[in-house]
Amino acid sequence: MKKIKHVTARLFGYAVRTIKEDKKGTLWVGGAGLFRVNVESGETKYFSHDPNDPESLSNAMIVNMLVDSRGTLWVGTWGGGMCKFNQKTEKFKRYYKSENGLPNSVVTGSIEGEEGYFWISTKGGMCRFNPIKETLESYYAQDGLQSNEFLTDAALLASDGTVYFGGGNGVTYFKPEKINKNPTPPPIAITSVKKDGVPEILGLNTSNPNRASITYRARGISFDFTGLNFTRTEKNRYAYKMDGYDPDWVDAGS
Repeated sequence: MKKIKHVTARLFGYAVRTIKEDKKGTLWVGGAGLFRVNVESGETKYFSHDPNDPESLSNAMIVNMLVDSRGTLWVGTWGGGMCKFNQKTEKFKRYYKSENGLPNSVVTGSIEGEEGYFWISTKGGMCRFNPIKETLESYYAQDGLQSNEFLTDAALLASDGTVYFGGGNGVTYFKPEKINKNPTPPPIAITSVKKDGVPEILGLNTSNPNRASITYRARGISFDFTGLNFTRTEKNRYAYKMDGYDPDWVDAGS
């Protein structure tokens, strides 16, 4: 009981939202910052956000944690994304909401599936994260989620491998091995050719029905194009290149 009282005294005054135990038996206590607690000795160490240190916690408010199969601690914060803790350096690596990043910076839940991927719920969608390559794929309500908003720590990996995430509109559940990417890009169609902003009629003044006659008098030429796909079209990304003019492919976004 003395050890319990000692630890309690060190944490007194701090709101505790989540607790995890790692493979070494160390307790990690998250709330208004992060505590590392040695249960045997009662020794504690506190980690918090330092605005002058980019390798500190990205946000002091911790809402969930994950200790993965390799023993690494991952911390989900309210507004600061997710942080990976390095046990040797005692520094944090941050993962934010950004281009090709987390769907939202409020991380509400995290689970390591049987295949080794992390499934992370946020206040703005869900994602599958590869902890080795540090790449992710995002999913939203249009993909079948109960909504884009998930609730804090409403996450479960069932004994049969099913992943459950709870939100304000019910529960999303799935078998990770049954979620596959579509490897086939949609066919691309050029829908119009414009000279000085005016659409050209192909084959009008040429012998080839697929050609337009452009002379040096034209100040500009442009094209409209689209991917022939009607499932989640906002996820299609485009790039273009004009041979002899563009040195490389130009990202045209979605």
